[in-house]
Amino acid sequence: MWTPIGSDLEVLAVPAAHTALECDSAGESRYAGYLLRSNGITIYHARDTIPHPEIFASLAGERIDYALLPVNERNYYRDRDGITGNMTVREAFQMTIDLGASTLIPTHWDMFAPNRVHPAEIELLHRMEAYPFSLEIMPAGAVKLLAAR
Repeated sequence: MWTPIGSDLEVLAVPAAHTALECDSAGESRYAGYLLRSNGITIYHARDTIPHPEIFASLAGERIDYALLPVNERNYYRDRDGITGNMTVREAFQMTIDLGASTLIPTHWDMFAPNRVHPAEIELLHRMEAYPFSLEIMPAGAVKLLAAR
């Protein structure tokens, strides 16, 4: 259920699956992402998550202008070394397509050295594969005014 927060801002909490979908004793997702809607723009902030059917089900039918998805390379070797990550670049790209989002803003790629992803790798793959969405790379802490598409 969408919750109004201000005169032109509303939020919808959706499940997130940090490394798996985990629920509390009431059956509610332990982790949450958010849809924010304001001035005709809808932003999906996945937070720490991997793709999961429950997430897609909760976002079904929503128009997403900007998807903020974590790109911090979960893989066998990092798991083996105790480094927690979320999505690979390709997973984030496919999730953007599956959500029908207009623009991907990768997150978490520059937060921690052990699971850092170089922005040139993200940009190169996006350019080489001609994905059907825009890509905006923003370092942690950067501020950008988002416009309706």
